[in-house]
Parts: sequence; C-alpha cells; structure tokens
Amino acid sequence: SIPGELDAKAEKMRISQQDLIAVNESVYTPDSDVTSPAINRNLIQKAGYLNLRNKTGLVTTTWERLYFFTQGGNLMCQPRGAVAGGLIQDLDNCSVMAVDCEDRRYCFQITTPTGKTYETGGITLQAVSKKEYEEWICAINNISRQIYLTDNPE
Repeated sequence: SIPGELDAKAEKMRISQQDLIAVNESVYTPDSDVTSPAINRNLIQKAGYLNLRNKTGLVTTTWERLYFFTQGGNLMCQPRGAVAGGLIQDLDNCSVMAVDCEDRRYCFQITTPTGKTYETGGITLQAVSKKEYEEWICAINNISRQIYLTDNPE
C-alpha cells in the first residue's frame, strides 16, 4: 500500500535525521564553559607569579610581583635576578584562606598554627586569575595536610 510505504520512508528519514543530529551535536555544541578552565584541586606542587603584599607603614601597603614556587613542603620565592629561591614560609600545618583586600581580587592569606607569620599579619598574596587563585589555595592546603599526615602516621 502506498500510505504504508510513505510512512516507512518517512520513519527512515526521521531516524537518519536523528543520527545526523547526534553526530553533529558534539561538533556544533560549544564547550561547557570556555571562560573558566578546569581547576586542578589535587596539586601538591605549584609555581608561578603572585603579588606579595608588603606593609610599608602603619596603613600603607605596596604590592610586589614575584615568582613563587613550592618545594619540599615550603613556599619559596625567587626575586628577579636572583640565582636561587629563598624560603618564605614552611607550609607544615599552615592554613590558607581567601581574604578581601582593598581594591584587589584573588587574594589569599597563609598563617601558621601558632599564628606567627611572615610580618605578623600573615602572608597575603594575590593571584593573576581565579583559576590560579583556586589552585594555589588547594595546593597549599594539600601540601600542609600531606606534611601533617606523613609526620603523624595515626
């Protein structure tokens, strides 16, 4: 029967259309969110440029862009022109948290369990992007926790 053949051909066409759409879906659909790249939350090492806050007076502060890296459970810093990095903070049992800084975003502060810190107020650093900011916080937390777990095998 002619109507039966037409229905069969129409159904075949619908199926091939759906197959084409399914194949092309991945080609034409944009990435979920290109603006925010995936954040690695399992880092135990990190390196890159950060801005370090320096208090220059009672209320004045300056920011210095320096190269920071983690090595052997320590936060190190290598100033421009220096041959090697210097110790900024032993990350053993340190805590790191996001902080609000005047007119800057992506800032975080590192403090020790005793509260004693670099320049008494904690090390305040600023990352260049949200991804870097989150990765630095995760890396420092992971390093601090890893040192704590290896020192206290309970």
